[in-house]
Amino acid sequence: MKKSVFIYILTLIIAIFPFFSTITNAATPSVESQLSQLKGGINQVILATTDKTNSRNAEISFYQKKNGKWVKVYSRMSGVVGKNGLTSNKIEGDGKTPKGVYSLTSAFGTATKPTGEKLPYTNTNKYYYWIDDVHSNDYNKMVYYQGNPDNRWKSYEKLTHPLYSYVVAIDYNTNPIIKGKGSAIFLHTRTTSTQYTLGCVAIYKDSLVKIMKQLDPKLNPHIIISEKSNLNATILNYNKEMATDSEKQYDFFSPTTNIPVYKQMTGDATIGTINKGEAFPIIESNFINWYKVKFGHTYGYIKKANTKGISTIDQSKLNKSRVLSKSFTAKNELYVKGNITGTQMTIGKINKGISYPIVNESDYWYQIDFLGRVGYVWKANTSLDKSYFSPKKNMNIYKQMTGDSIIGTLYNDQVFPIIDDQFVNWYKVKIGNTFGYIKKGETEYLANVSVPSLNNGLPNSPKKVKAISDIYVKQNITGNQITFGKIMKGVEYPIIEETGNWYKIDFVGRIGYIWKSNTILLN
Repeated sequence: MKKSVFIYILTLIIAIFPFFSTITNAATPSVESQLSQLKGGINQVILATTDKTNSRNAEISFYQKKNGKWVKVYSRMSGVVGKNGLTSNKIEGDGKTPKGVYSLTSAFGTATKPTGEKLPYTNTNKYYYWIDDVHSNDYNKMVYYQGNPDNRWKSYEKLTHPLYSYVVAIDYNTNPIIKGKGSAIFLHTRTTSTQYTLGCVAIYKDSLVKIMKQLDPKLNPHIIISEKSNLNATILNYNKEMATDSEKQYDFFSPTTNIPVYKQMTGDATIGTINKGEAFPIIESNFINWYKVKFGHTYGYIKKANTKGISTIDQSKLNKSRVLSKSFTAKNELYVKGNITGTQMTIGKINKGISYPIVNESDYWYQIDFLGRVGYVWKANTSLDKSYFSPKKNMNIYKQMTGDSIIGTLYNDQVFPIIDDQFVNWYKVKIGNTFGYIKKGETEYLANVSVPSLNNGLPNSPKKVKAISDIYVKQNITGNQITFGKIMKGVEYPIIEETGNWYKIDFVGRIGYIWKSNTILLN
């Protein structure tokens, strides 16, 4: 009887186990589904989770959003956190790692930058420090300093620490920086003897390098630090903090004080300044702490904390003119005016040495696009740049701007001089004794760069050849021959001179060489 009762109970347990299993699984949503709640345009996440708040050991995973869905790229990497676990109320020196969601915008290390690493990377040496002196204005900043650090700070970290061969800086307590709330929070390397950190997250070097090669600023990478059981709450708390100011969408922002424009979201390299009370259009606000703005040939970054959102702007102040393929370099600090008649109002500043594209010019002024605004700078404080373009991919040279008759090809990443920028969508280029046309949209503008084999005045001879096949144009005829273009079969082309088995030619402003056997000499 007892045996039959035991069998009955065992059968019942087996029958209902899947039911309880289903309930358990339903009560614990997948990591991917929890990540799908994240706001702020985040497309890459390093996940550092612990079993308990006071745990030192952490499991590190890496996720990326692909086709709108979160996908696990790397998982179960062994990590450690602060010796006293995690905290939601970080205090300097407490030995705890701050819980939360934080952006990852820069990296550094004593080792050479990993191949393929895309974050801004600083190769550190004995002159680099991270300051944890709560009385210093350098608190929670990386500083390059060649003097005696003991004479400047009461407390600091040397960035030559053995575990700092590779480091991703975690943007904790950075905007604004609150003294005493914790500093120098990194994702760095560990060894087998590393049992905990003083507040950072640490993983083995090979794991860190794998992740660093994946991180892409365009995908807005972040790290989430949390207990496994509280991951959902950590994400929702982050969303709530974001919603405080970002739920209302503005089209423009205004600085609440004169504020710097930074080259990168590291906040340590300025390229200009915008003035208090002026208004500028927002072109991208997906980052938690930063606005991305158009600044000359490239982009700059503005700290949101020093701005306020505004809804309207005088439309006449906005630049609606195209930028020319012509630029200048600031010889000294260059004040940008909003107007050049009446009382001139300064709206910002461009730093010395910055190259900046021109929209238009008058006798004394260059008109520019300054963060989307019409701006003017004094010509005398600038030097005109030498202008070039570089193909983003192998691109065709067309006989006319109809784009249907190909006479040659320019190769990817080569550099050529700009001789004519009068057309909106096309560059006019010198090809032989005539001209060709290339699409501007397939090129990158460059200024004051070194160009190999530039033709500095060698004229064409009266002789011409005809290509009897497609001809590759070489930069050199000795050693490793570099191909930088191609002339299509049937095209007639002037030569400068003969050089052994080669003809020397001018190809789009550069000296090139073509193989004689691929041509016939014309009378």
